[in-house]
Amino acid sequence: MKKHIPTIAALLMMFVFGYVCPTWSTVTPVGLKVLGAFIGWLILVIAGKGMVIASCLAFFAFALSGYQTPAELLAAGFGSTGLLQFLYAFLLTGAFTRSGAGEVIVRWALSRKALNGRPMLFMLVWWTAMTILGALTTNVVACMMLGFSLIASIAKVVGYDIKDSWCRFMIAGTVLVGGTAGVLIPFQGVPTMSLTVFDKYAEQTGLLVDRGAYVTAVVMSSVLLILCFTFLARKVLRLDVTPLKRLNVADIVEGHTVKLSRKQVIITVIMLVSYLYPVFLMPLDKASAAYTLLNDRIGQTMFMGLAVAALALIGEKGEPYYDLEKNIGSDVMWGAIAAYALVTVAAGAVASDAAGIKDWLLLILTDAVSSMPLALVILFFALVSTFLTQVFSNMATIIIVSSIIAPMMTIFAAKGFNVSVIPAFILQGGMSAIATAGGSGFAAMMLAQPSFKGDGAAWALKKGSIMLLMLVACTFVTTMVLGYIF
Repeated sequence: MKKHIPTIAALLMMFVFGYVCPTWSTVTPVGLKVLGAFIGWLILVIAGKGMVIASCLAFFAFALSGYQTPAELLAAGFGSTGLLQFLYAFLLTGAFTRSGAGEVIVRWALSRKALNGRPMLFMLVWWTAMTILGALTTNVVACMMLGFSLIASIAKVVGYDIKDSWCRFMIAGTVLVGGTAGVLIPFQGVPTMSLTVFDKYAEQTGLLVDRGAYVTAVVMSSVLLILCFTFLARKVLRLDVTPLKRLNVADIVEGHTVKLSRKQVIITVIMLVSYLYPVFLMPLDKASAAYTLLNDRIGQTMFMGLAVAALALIGEKGEPYYDLEKNIGSDVMWGAIAAYALVTVAAGAVASDAAGIKDWLLLILTDAVSSMPLALVILFFALVSTFLTQVFSNMATIIIVSSIIAPMMTIFAAKGFNVSVIPAFILQGGMSAIATAGGSGFAAMMLAQPSFKGDGAAWALKKGSIMLLMLVACTFVTTMVLGYIF
């Protein structure tokens, strides 16, 4: 009976809670139903009941809620560009992994004299590389999929169990540093959501949200996070780095090549060009015909699809570089795809005006900080931005927190504080989802990895929260220091 308790609790949340619980404040009957559906889904996922089963039940519950029609729900969930990018990323990474390129790269890196037997230096290089990749691409997909593949190869070469805490930490950390560094460029994607809110109030009060100060804050907190993950996390999370420390160069290279074959080079280059596609467009004049063609007409998602098709069509000795028809069933984590679709729908539903949950959160958070001193306000919202997004829409979290703090700009400025650094911690906290599958599609993808099977969801909730506190410490220190220096 005990093993059925999570399932019973989830079903009660999905199909009973929203129909019997009275509304409060601005929360509507629809809001209660979608909230129950989402919480029920989270319970099933954390209990290890499977993302496909949980998502099927949750989609049914969302349909019953009246939030959208079944057709609208499925279109919103499975018709998103983000989901298609992940599908293509699974296939590109599958081709990369099956070719053995990841293992060759890992053996080459670990056999370098500077890195061999030096786990801290290796981790420092890894976090720096993933942070730069996240900042350049402004997309967690590249960091996640490439990182997942390489970490699996590291585990194989070094001798780690893929479910070891070190592997889980490296995977979760890769998602975290990729997401938080991905807000670096202020005029692209997610950053504009918060900065637009601040610009609106700045214009009304005669203040200026300086993009240079914003970028400096993102860089500084990212550097601090790299240092925390490299030197502090090992002790705090009790990670075993002995396998890395005891590595012998001879064992790594004996009987193995450390040079990529022609096939591996072609697959790796095609994959990297697909992941770094936005970077290659940066030098182009946005008014040029080339930029219009590559960005507006094609775009990264379509290019990734083209790359998958190319790998399935070209090959050697009559064999394609990637047998798409044969491998699509096993290389794509369909549970993660279902979870990504569900989280996309849930994020829109919970944050919608029809639910009223967003307005309720806005009210209670505004009341909570009305009499706090400046430092406590910053710390409070650093915590809210980071932890609310673990169970709530990251976009909604960013907008809610920005909407509360932006009107307080004049108070901050009167105390000699540079408000330009504030959006940085809001955005980095909002893009930090790793603790639960409900935080974002990225978190759902992370928890679908083989490394997080079994007790992985519980590990993410417990150890992931510690990693998030490190992020809060980094963003808080950065904000307070730069706020008074600039």
